[in-house]
Amino acid sequence: MQEQSEASAPLHRPVCLLLQAHRAHMAGWRERMFSGDRINHMENRAVLHVALRNRGNPIWS
Repeated sequence: MQEQSEASAPLHRPVCLLLQAHRAHMAGWRERMFSGDRINHMENRAVLHVALRNRGNPIWS
């Protein structure tokens, strides 16, 4: 028989991950990433792993 903590673990983990994503403003960062904003602060440029997938309409100049 499972204990209560084990039974609730499958639901608890995704809820915690969603809460952490909300606290880190992930939706805003995702929007900035796909719009080509310079969110790579170490190199002061857009994150190219997303830009390289859009071959028809490049977002960097």
